[in-house]
This record gives sequence, structure tokens and C-alpha cells, in this order.
Amino acid sequence: MTPAIALPCLLAMSLLMALPAGASAWDAAKARWFLHLPVSREMRLAAEGSVSVNLVKARYFLYAESEASECRKLAAQLGWKPSGDLTGTVPTPAGEMSVAAWHRAGEGRMLLLALSEEGGGLAVMALFDRRPSWVGDDGEAPGRELAGVPRIASARRLLHLAGPTFEGAWYASPAGEAEVLASARAGLASRGWSVESPRSGILFAYRPGCPGVTLFARPAGEGTDFFVLASRREN
Repeated sequence: MTPAIALPCLLAMSLLMALPAGASAWDAAKARWFLHLPVSREMRLAAEGSVSVNLVKARYFLYAESEASECRKLAAQLGWKPSGDLTGTVPTPAGEMSVAAWHRAGEGRMLLLALSEEGGGLAVMALFDRRPSWVGDDGEAPGRELAGVPRIASARRLLHLAGPTFEGAWYASPAGEAEVLASARAGLASRGWSVESPRSGILFAYRPGCPGVTLFARPAGEGTDFFVLASRREN
């Protein structure tokens, strides 16, 4: 499977803010006219900001009330084409989202789309002025380990991202989901974290003075994909 990417916007779910009254139609038009984003008038801008993905800066936009098929259709109408660099399905706080990279002929920019396949779901869009490096010389995505979080179950990092109030990484492990979760629980507990698992495929970890950590996991072939998010509340 082509390495997938969990977009920076996926980590902004906890930062959702209300859209200013009367702004939705204008924001949709502005996004299409000036940024060439595949946005319809029905979609509501929930959040936007700057992040880094694999150490490359990007601008993200998080929309609600989106339709995945409509977003793809609009992207094609605006001249975007799938680049083939990135594609896959990522476990996120909002459930599984399909992810793909798009490009426009003659431009150096890249558009990353993360779309909820369920109607009325989320659409996350990130614009890069230059193509990020997805795999470094060591076979992993450029980035760093999350502070205080151990490497889990011989995993390989596929993505690193960071914003003002969060940091995250997406991994692929040859281990099964149960082994990944057990490894995460043991590793975090050995470093002083309190760990809870409210349901299958997810862990919450807490430690005084540290951002909260959440792990989302899903089977992927014979192994497991998982996404680790460290986030803190804004003052």
C-alpha cells in the first residue's frame, strides 16, 4: 500500500471553532476564487491555521458538512489531479478518513485532502507551497519522536506534524492491533503515564505537566496503522 498521510488538520479536531455569522457563503467563494480549494457553498469553515508536515510549513482549512464525492468532483473541475504520491485511510478522532495528494499542472503547490466518506462529515485541506519529503534516507518520514512517548511495536513513522497546540505522528507496525496497544500501554506506564482504554483501538494517557496523549489504531493488512496525538488546551 502506498504510504498514507494523516494531515495536520486531522489533529485540529479539538480546536473546532464556530464560524462567524454570515461568513459561510463568502468563505466558500473566497476559498474557490483565490486558493482554488474544492469548497461548495454548503460547507462550513470550522477552523484554519498554520502547521508543519514533515518539517514543511502548510496552511490548513477544516470544513464541516462536506460530501467526499462532491469535494473530489470540485477538485477536478478546478484543475487538481491526484498526484499518486500519497493515498490511504487514516484512523483519526473523527473516524477513518480517506487521504490523497493532488497537484495542478504548472504549479509547485500541492493540495492534500482528508475526507470523511460519510455524508455531512469533515473535509480537511492543506496547501503546500512546495512538495514535502515523505520518506527520508532512514526510510521514515522526516520529523521527531513525540516528547515522552516511546516508539511502539517496531513501528515506522509515515508522517510527523505539529501545530501551536498539538503534535502528532502516524505509524505503521508489523505487529497486530492487540500487540500495538499492549506495547503502547506498557511503554507509557513505564514512563509514568496513567493509561486508559475506553474502547477497542484507542488509548488515552495522562501525566502531570505534559500534553494529553491519544492513540488511535486500526488493522492494516497483516499489521497495524496507528496515529498518536499529543495536545494541550489553549489558555
